[in-house]
Amino acid sequence: MSLFQAREWWAYRPDSEDECAPGAMVIGNVDNDPAGTGKIVTGSLSGTVRIFVPAEGGYAVGHLVLEQTLDAPVLQLALGRFAPATGDQALAVLHPRSLVVYSVSSGASSGAGAGSLVLRSLYHHDLSDGAGASFTAAAMCYGAFGEAVGHDRICVQSMDGQLSFFDRDRHSFTRQLQASLLPGPITYVARIDSIVTVDCTLYARAYRYGALLGAVDAAPRGSAGGGASAGTGGSSAGGGGGGGGGG
Repeated sequence: MSLFQAREWWAYRPDSEDECAPGAMVIGNVDNDPAGTGKIVTGSLSGTVRIFVPAEGGYAVGHLVLEQTLDAPVLQLALGRFAPATGDQALAVLHPRSLVVYSVSSGASSGAGAGSLVLRSLYHHDLSDGAGASFTAAAMCYGAFGEAVGHDRICVQSMDGQLSFFDRDRHSFTRQLQASLLPGPITYVARIDSIVTVDCTLYARAYRYGALLGAVDAAPRGSAGGGASAGTGGSSAGGGGGGGGGG
């Protein structure tokens, strides 16, 4: 007999046709509220972003403080220090062909009503820029790559295993990893300043950010001359089984 029992505290049940990707939910102080109030942010494959302020006792209409449909499916959400100059929390939204970073703020000044929030685009990255027209996103991770001070950087993984790095509103570089021809679990480990992913041989591999930064740029897959592989700085662990953290 268990000593603990789980009881539903709050729940929101969307329409049955409103599907979400596994990474399309984050929890945090997305609007930089001085009170530090946490909020739940979700994104759907239909492109709808919702923000909730839950309270015990079940869902009520007032808990939904933002609902906005974007122009592309939402694959993943991330909440980090992505705002230019200020380093404030901002919401990164990954679409198949683009990465968009939004600020979230009170909607009172725009006539949206008290207690509501609005999205404002801070910057937009077309993922084909610098990575080739074939770059289609699969997942992303973020962190203070290279021991960045006061802000976070973003790494987007493509469907063919390329990694594209962004420093706020600037595209930094793109790399093609050895033995990574398909997307896999991806995360950032700050202690070793490394991107960890799983390659096609089911090995978990860690690539130091500094080694990726210093490697030769990968040409877009299918371009003349092929792509250079960023194989330096990678260490592997395991084999024969899936491993690695989720993004």
